[in-house]
Amino acid sequence: GVKIASEPCGNTGKFFRCPYHAWSFKTDGSLLAIPLKKGYEGTGFTDTKANDGLSRIRNVVVYRDFIFARLSETGVAFEDYFGESLSTIDNMVDRSPEGKLAVEAAPIRYMHTCNWKMLVENQTDTCHPMVAHESSAGTAIKVWQREQGDSKETPMAVQLYGPFMSPYEFYEQSGIRIWPNGHGHTGVANSIHSNYSDIEGYLGQMVAAYGEKRAHEILGEVRHNTVYFPNI
Repeated sequence: GVKIASEPCGNTGKFFRCPYHAWSFKTDGSLLAIPLKKGYEGTGFTDTKANDGLSRIRNVVVYRDFIFARLSETGVAFEDYFGESLSTIDNMVDRSPEGKLAVEAAPIRYMHTCNWKMLVENQTDTCHPMVAHESSAGTAIKVWQREQGDSKETPMAVQLYGPFMSPYEFYEQSGIRIWPNGHGHTGVANSIHSNYSDIEGYLGQMVAAYGEKRAHEILGEVRHNTVYFPNI
């Protein structure tokens, strides 16, 4: 069918309108109006699913402010499907002293012309970074070495790029954890995110929020990519 909303975000106003047949729907998905409505009289239209409006997603779970939806009416329960893998989301949110995250900018979106399984698989492949990212990470390091002068502090941009050039041995010892249902993450014992410079005042805020022991437990997790099968 035709997409009612073709953009991933925005303001639709007071209703959605199909760009093909001009059926319109309220923002809650219920049917608002259809052209030539009299033509449906006596057809039993009011007893059909079409009269109910857009299909409703009945299986929605909000976890740590992340919204998960299952289109199917039946299936594995949310907690059973994700299980211990939700610990990655917990760790990411817990890294905020307030226990909440804020979306400060629009996400970066990519179009991959490949089988979707190849993209998912790539997120836990650790044999390509030192090769595929050599041009970008290697260039960042060379530029910094050339321009740093007497500076002893490495810019955060270089700290972010540089570790992608780590050798095979680094990624091999970092480890991969696998959970049921295809979920998993790289970076168990170590990861490219392990050695960033401290942000002034951040550790103090974490200790104040969680206590010394719990703060160090949260920050001691060094996970890299986490895959929530099949598409996150």
